[in-house]
Amino acid sequence: MEMNRSPGTDSLAHQPPTPTAESALWQYRVPGADATHTDYFQQLQPVVEAELRRRYTRESLGQVGQRVYVQVQQYRLEAELISIKPWNAQRITTATRIEALYEEGTDQEQKIASFMAAVVDYPNVGYEAWFNSLVGIDEIKTDLLQKMSMFFQRQQLTQWSVQTYGRIIPACAALLNRYPFVILEGEVGAGKTALARSIGHPLATQLGRPVELLVVNTQVRGSGLVGEISRNLNLAFDEAERRCRQLGIPILLLIDEADALAQTRGHAQMHHEDQAGVNTLIQRIDLLRDPGKEVLVIFATNMNTVLDNAIQRRAAASYHFSRPGDGARRKLFQVFLDGCGLQAEHLDRLVQATCPRQLPGYGESLHPFTHSDIVQRLIPTAFERAYIQRASHPDLFDLLLAACHQVMPTPMAGVQETP
Repeated sequence: MEMNRSPGTDSLAHQPPTPTAESALWQYRVPGADATHTDYFQQLQPVVEAELRRRYTRESLGQVGQRVYVQVQQYRLEAELISIKPWNAQRITTATRIEALYEEGTDQEQKIASFMAAVVDYPNVGYEAWFNSLVGIDEIKTDLLQKMSMFFQRQQLTQWSVQTYGRIIPACAALLNRYPFVILEGEVGAGKTALARSIGHPLATQLGRPVELLVVNTQVRGSGLVGEISRNLNLAFDEAERRCRQLGIPILLLIDEADALAQTRGHAQMHHEDQAGVNTLIQRIDLLRDPGKEVLVIFATNMNTVLDNAIQRRAAASYHFSRPGDGARRKLFQVFLDGCGLQAEHLDRLVQATCPRQLPGYGESLHPFTHSDIVQRLIPTAFERAYIQRASHPDLFDLLLAACHQVMPTPMAGVQETP
């Protein structure tokens, strides 16, 4: 993995080699453990080290201070990279020695770890590639990045208003008073979560500051005990604000599958615990407008229509993600098949072969392909077959066409399977 490497020049051959890491030291915490568990968790160190090594290439790990969650047997551990030797190393290779140190964790850390799916630090070159691979949603990417940047540049916005109008005009005050909260909603597999997880890299680059992402999953609902949803949500927001104060950087708080936590209140069948959870979400989002707080909440949901009206009204922006049309699918094939020698007519035929189609058992409804159907299923299916054939020049286009007919699109939400 390469980090912060400058473009090559004619004199590259005369430059010293890029420093390579000799060792990487991680410290992992076991929530709820104490001194009586030390021997057992120290025995898990080889397993922790193996998992960290596996994730190096997948997540572009390698920055001091970076944190990841690691599942080891029944335990969910938080690991932090605390040092790299030598200090100026810019390459972490498979030869880099990985060490792990065990540290006890608190009960509160245990509760947070149960529903905190990930902690990601930016800038991060791995997520840059992921962000760039999201094609067909360019307008959403540009507008979301612009709005996020403005949330974390309040002082610059204030200065601009004073310089331009001589004071903070009401329109500027209204802009500053928006809730730091956006909603990404729409079709499954359309790129909502991928965008939420990867936009931190261009945001950090644009701000010129590190940014951190906390991902909360639906386990924040807990086991149904009285007050558990509200307590867990408060813990999640408290953790985001704590890290913001401690690190002095903007924090993104992603709540995935948010429809499970923020459904419309007042339904007869809605449990009072769920209503209390919605109230807590509203209150905590309201408090994020206080000066000095740099925490922005992102909702990702496939069911925006069920979100409580008070939640929807607070969103500074709501972006709808639909399945890719002809132009977006063509761009997907063009980007992911770059270098494969396909011509324009080949791309046109692939677009035609992935038009919306009927699915067995779903009546006459037409189901378009999603972004993930094409990127994670269709194209890999063709390349898997090309690899198995081991041909020096595989007929990739024919394999792609065959995959277009074999791989079925994900059924549209709301379309019931017929008996």
